[in-house]
Amino acid sequence: MDQFLLTLFFFARPIMFIDTGIVAGGLNFFEMVTIIFSLVLALLALWHTITGRPKAISLTEWLIVAFTFWCTATLLIYPEHSNFKTYVKFVLPLVTFMILKRILTNRTQYLNLLKWMIIGFSIPIVLSSIWTLLGRGIGQEIYWTGLVRYQGVYADIHNMGHCMGFLIMLCAMYTTLHRTILNQGTSLRTYFFLFILGALALFCLYMSQTRTVYFGLLLFFFIALFLYNRAQLIIFSGTILLGVILFAPLLSKIFYDIVDASKGKKMEMAGSGRPHIWKHNLEIYASLPLDRQIAGVGIGNTLLGNGEQFTQRTKISIDNVWNSHNDILEVLMETGAIGLLLWLALMVTILVKILTWEGQERWIFFSFFVSVLLMNFLSNSYVSRFGLAQMYFMVLSYFEISKTSSGLTYTRDQRLFV
Repeated sequence: MDQFLLTLFFFARPIMFIDTGIVAGGLNFFEMVTIIFSLVLALLALWHTITGRPKAISLTEWLIVAFTFWCTATLLIYPEHSNFKTYVKFVLPLVTFMILKRILTNRTQYLNLLKWMIIGFSIPIVLSSIWTLLGRGIGQEIYWTGLVRYQGVYADIHNMGHCMGFLIMLCAMYTTLHRTILNQGTSLRTYFFLFILGALALFCLYMSQTRTVYFGLLLFFFIALFLYNRAQLIIFSGTILLGVILFAPLLSKIFYDIVDASKGKKMEMAGSGRPHIWKHNLEIYASLPLDRQIAGVGIGNTLLGNGEQFTQRTKISIDNVWNSHNDILEVLMETGAIGLLLWLALMVTILVKILTWEGQERWIFFSFFVSVLLMNFLSNSYVSRFGLAQMYFMVLSYFEISKTSSGLTYTRDQRLFV
């Protein structure tokens, strides 16, 4: 039963991004299903804790408990400026990490779960590809360039773009772990499946034009190839450079606001107005009383939109905080200085755990971690987006499985790409 529920959860989690249009209590259908499923797994983890051998609480978990406690305290102290739905989405991914630690038993089981997550991704990716080819699922048309951005079967273009980037990194991680855990290469059939799925994901990513993910993926592969195979890094770098030269006119359209900023035009509107948004929110934070600087403006107390929409709305007040388009700044704004310090401490403990790991697979996780950190800085990514955050911590649960668990074989000279 345990394995069945875990497999179902890993398989269904990527599918739950599909936009059904069903909403109740501010939650869409799949968000409600995810929360219920997470509660079932929590009960299962509690059962394992009561009946099985107790697992020590790691420093990472203590920080998760502290951050969750802090978010709960700010919610209760400042309920008028908080949103319970956002609070649940904020802390549930972290709780999922703790739940999986108490259910997962070995690396082979974990690898099998990653396989089912990839298979689950194939459903929305194939559907989005078909939807996009049919000219449907349009999310936005850029007025200045005429370029059309697609969202496929997802709720918005950024969800589709980020999920495509996540899947591509997941495929690279799966092949690496397959060698490390099973001490054997991935079969040609599996490589073919991953290649086709990755190609469709790249197509959907391009059609969504989620620029943050472009940078995240480039950083992921640059770091991974530098650490695993520098000869292929040279080939990869040359291919990227050639692509930039050949598609320079198209890239100038996709990055039109950054191109304008480089020419001294509308500097604050670069990156969809991020400098303008960040400046506005930091000014609000600086003007807050001490207690709100410590506790934040309230979880979920932000206005939707971007810099261009809010150009004329520059009132500095606690009720005029904009969506930061920067997860690190968002944590500061919504949970205050204490919340940010706890979140940063959590990230540091995860990074230390990755770097001190014995197996060579640590480098692919390091590439993944740094890439996600960059995307968190550039946009609302793996913190603000509930589904992404949950899958992120599901993947990171690898480092909470005991190193002596069955199914793990270390080899120190293995490569990601051979």
